[in-house]
Amino acid sequence: MKKMLMIVTGVCAVSLSLLVSCSSAKAAEESADQYGTVVTPAQKQPADISGTEKTVPVQKDQISVPQQGNAFTRFFTGNMKDLELNTVKLFQLTVANKLQQEDATIIYNIKSEKTGFSAWYQTNWYHLLFTDSTRGSLASAEQLYLSDFEQKKLDRKNSKSYKIYGELPVTIRWGTIPGMESGYADTYVQFGYEFKKGSPYFSITVWQTKNQAYDDRSSEVQNSSTLHFYMNRAQVTQMSDLLSDAKITEALAPYMKNMQENANPAKDSY
Repeated sequence: MKKMLMIVTGVCAVSLSLLVSCSSAKAAEESADQYGTVVTPAQKQPADISGTEKTVPVQKDQISVPQQGNAFTRFFTGNMKDLELNTVKLFQLTVANKLQQEDATIIYNIKSEKTGFSAWYQTNWYHLLFTDSTRGSLASAEQLYLSDFEQKKLDRKNSKSYKIYGELPVTIRWGTIPGMESGYADTYVQFGYEFKKGSPYFSITVWQTKNQAYDDRSSEVQNSSTLHFYMNRAQVTQMSDLLSDAKITEALAPYMKNMQENANPAKDSY
């Protein structure tokens, strides 16, 4: 009886593993954009860009978040490093070289005043924090990608397509537990596209780089992992929109309001 129970348990475990794998593969297949046969009109007009480094104008004063170390930091954060603003979907490249859809969180890093996203990648939580210029370039890259898709300019044979829309500065932080990152590095992110199983995806690539915390002797991990994130058209459009100045300001508004209310509490009339 005990032997029979062990056999049944093993079969169930294998079945569950296959079910999870199939569900992940099905989600990736259903989310793939059809290319070359069915074309859906893009929702945005492409930007007029003469080079990959040109960015969408960003108005710094739109994001009126106080500098680090002031009342904003002290009141809201305590030990908190990031404010979670929104959620999106994207794909990561698994160790088996397959696409797996994951949730990602749009975050605002309080200390650096940079906005980006965090997502689980294979063995760690990775945070990608963009400068204003990088966020602007992401918006430009998204529009170029949509335009190239509609005009059927995406080239399956281009081995360097993953960086065709530019290379910009990025700060990465990572760790096994969200909010407790043990590694960090200032490096570069590349925007482009890649084909997976016949379908094109907008790609975000960050190559392996040296962990600056290793130099500080605060971490035993010497390097980061190479990151490959992918998005279909709907996902990259949403990501670009949520990382715009207007959406960031909107998402931070409740925090600003609470800070102002606590800085100027209502007085009792007598």
